[in-house]
Formats: sequence, structure tokens, C-alpha cells
Amino acid sequence: MRLFYSSNYNALTRNTVPNSDYGIYLSSSSDNRIHHNSLIDNRIHDNHWANNADHNAYDSNGTNQWDSGSKGNYYSDYTGTDNNTDGIGDTHHPIPGSSGSIDHFPLMSPWTGDTSLKGDLNHDNQITSADAAIALLLAATGARDPVADVSGDDRVTSLDALMILQAAAE
Repeated sequence: MRLFYSSNYNALTRNTVPNSDYGIYLSSSSDNRIHHNSLIDNRIHDNHWANNADHNAYDSNGTNQWDSGSKGNYYSDYTGTDNNTDGIGDTHHPIPGSSGSIDHFPLMSPWTGDTSLKGDLNHDNQITSADAAIALLLAATGARDPVADVSGDDRVTSLDALMILQAAAE
């Protein structure tokens, strides 16, 4: 994936990009969020970051966000430790390039695809009233969605919408 020349405010999440020249390469791009990716066997950069010829990632503009605020990306060359065994490195991982970008929450093992935050129905990595509104719509239509089923009863009801709304208010 390459973002060039004012490719701003993008969310690069939950992607798999195999066998490319670059996994992720940013140039003159800012305010992008990059996390939970598996870019495999790319020549220079990737987010499942193993077997790379040069750098795992590259960023020439320092306003891109290389983590979600709680989880970042996996790098095979990350040498940090995970003393509390939560799966997230205890020290940040600098992103090569002129930007000085940092992944504050590098993953200790490759991303497996499970990033669902119960109740986060618009996938913005936070619980808000917008998520409650989506849950209420799902409840009204009888749709099934395991992320919306926060009560754990295998169905989406107004109770789930209320629980999400309460979580958003906290």
C-alpha cells in the first residue's frame, strides 16, 4: 500500500497484502491511522513484518498514527519485551523515515484478525452513542451481529443498545 501526496485521514486497518514491493509506504501523507494489518512477504515493508529486505515500514510525514491507541502492528525485528504478557510490547517501535513516527503499542505476535471490540459497530475503536444507534437499528430489524450482542444471548436486542449507550457514557 502506498499513500502519496496528500493522502490524508485514511484508516489502514484489517488488511492483508502479500508479495508486494512495499507493505506500507507513506510519502507526503498525514493523519492516517495504521493498525491491525498483516502484510506478508513484501520486498521492503509490511505489517506482519517478517522477511523484509530493508525496513518494516517507512513514513516521511510525522502525523500518521501507527497504532490504534491500544494496539499497533507486528514487526519481526522488534526487540522489546512483554513483561505483563498482554501481547503488546512494553517499549515503542520507531518507524524508519524522516517523520519520527512511532508505533506505541507494537504487537508481540502476528495479528490474527480478531480486533472486534464488543459494541464498536462503526469500527472506530471506541464505544460511542453512534454504536448504540446502530445496535438499536439491528435490534429493530432482527439482524445478527456478534459485535453488537454485548449481552451474550446470541441475539441483538434493545438491551444490547442500552448497554452500549451506558458504556459510551462512562
